Amino acid sequence: AVLQAWNCEVYVSTRGEYRNGHLGAVEGNVLVDQAYVHHQPLQDVHAHLVMDPAKAPGVLQIKNIKAQLTAVGGKVVGLDKTIGTADLAGFIFMGGVISGLVATAFWAMAMSLRNEMEMGTLEPTWLTPTARETLVIGRALGGLFWFGFSTIAIFVVGIAFFGLRLRAEMLYALPALLIAIVAMVGVAYLIAGVVLSIRDANLFVDCTNFLFSVASGVAFPVLLLPGVLQPVAYALPTTYAMDILRQQALGTRPLFDPALEYVALLVGTVVLFPIGLWAYRRADRRIRRLGTINQY
Repeated sequence: AVLQAWNCEVYVSTRGEYRNGHLGAVEGNVLVDQAYVHHQPLQDVHAHLVMDPAKAPGVLQIKNIKAQLTAVGGKVVGLDKTIGTADLAGFIFMGGVISGLVATAFWAMAMSLRNEMEMGTLEPTWLTPTARETLVIGRALGGLFWFGFSTIAIFVVGIAFFGLRLRAEMLYALPALLIAIVAMVGVAYLIAGVVLSIRDANLFVDCTNFLFSVASGVAFPVLLLPGVLQPVAYALPTTYAMDILRQQALGTRPLFDPALEYVALLVGTVVLFPIGLWAYRRADRRIRRLGTINQY
């Protein structure tokens, strides 16, 4: 078998002896962070090194190779130790649900106002006898329709090509998802207020969308975030919606007691929605006062 190491540090420790002024037997150990054997990823590769000129001149023997498989048949060993499941496909596709919800709030609800600015249609819209808050709600309804459609399509692809297996218990997470949707409407109001107030909204929305999703644990467990970022993750309602969804769909270990996670989800929603609505109304008053609704 061919052992290929990449992006790693190799640690070697040896001990030996001199015989008649020449190097005698040498014995040691080697540690490789990550490697491939026949395209199979490994981690924590350990091996024993032996070189004895008296027995086999010029031959370095590598004995007792031990390694940890990182993935077997779509199951990730390290993931099981961290969150209680080795189902990589399920972990990724469940994360895609919350990631899609976050993207809907940032782009379909909030960023659509900037798109109307660029097309020159936002100012006439602002003159209609419609509450400004209704504009975001309407975009939310449209965005959620496409969010649901795309989620079903992604699940079909996952089942057909990636070995995704859905459990009926995942329906128990629907209350958490509904609460998270209300929370993300509040976030959409907040982001829309910022979009109406700054010039380079694309970069802002792109960066904050990515950071919001990562902090919510959509790509990897929240427990693996740097310590300084974990309080930020625990302050986001989507973190708890993500955890509840994976509990029901994959049987993962919860971050906290599920009842406490629902409480945290509700509290985050109750806090975020009025803050977002206040920021949106404040931005509305500001652009009407300054006359900058068509400037960006």
